Amino acid sequence: MRKIRFLTLAVASVLLVTGCNKDNGGSETPPDPEKTNYEKALAAVSSFDIEKTNGYDYSLKQYLGKDEVNSDVISLRADFSGSITAQKDETLKRLNTYGSGEQFTTTQVTTYFSNNMICEYKNGQWKWSNYKKSDYFAISISSIKFDKSYLSSLKEDLSSKYVLTADVPDEKVKEFLNSETASFTSVSVKLTVSADFTNFESLELSYFQTNTRSEMKFEVYRGSVSINLPN
Repeated sequence: MRKIRFLTLAVASVLLVTGCNKDNGGSETPPDPEKTNYEKALAAVSSFDIEKTNGYDYSLKQYLGKDEVNSDVISLRADFSGSITAQKDETLKRLNTYGSGEQFTTTQVTTYFSNNMICEYKNGQWKWSNYKKSDYFAISISSIKFDKSYLSSLKEDLSSKYVLTADVPDEKVKEFLNSETASFTSVSVKLTVSADFTNFESLELSYFQTNTRSEMKFEVYRGSVSINLPN
């Protein structure tokens, strides 16, 4: 009789606990709605961390008609696996004033980074000096405001990667670029992230100025690196 009474109490306790759980479940806050692909892509951009990559490739090219007249090209390779080391190669091309000799001036500069110091080639030798990590790894596109309200004519494609293309209305350009001095028109955007929305891959911008058009591309690099620091 005692055994039967014990089992009855045990079953009653289980039913009581189960009933309480159901009541608690009914009062839970409903789950957040599923994010759209656009929102997932923007989350990948906002969470981008250069220290989870091995660098980037950047180019900004300005055209007068079909001719390239000015350009900035940067290739950064970095190893963040231990003590941070990096190499940055920059090539600058500038159109000279008419009648000043050569049509273009091209400048190539290589710098290295290690232990909060930068190494530059000056007066025939490599010289190390103190330098902030945040300045060396600063990304030019970090100030761009990716907000749907700044974009129009959105198109999305999800095949091997997620690709978003859009235009920025002229009256929204300064807000989009977070710049009061921007004088660009007809700005178009192409944003690419991985198919699973975990990684930001690249950003491309094209725009017009008074007499020229420009194309900018920033592409994340995740391949192998080999950096040999100067002595």
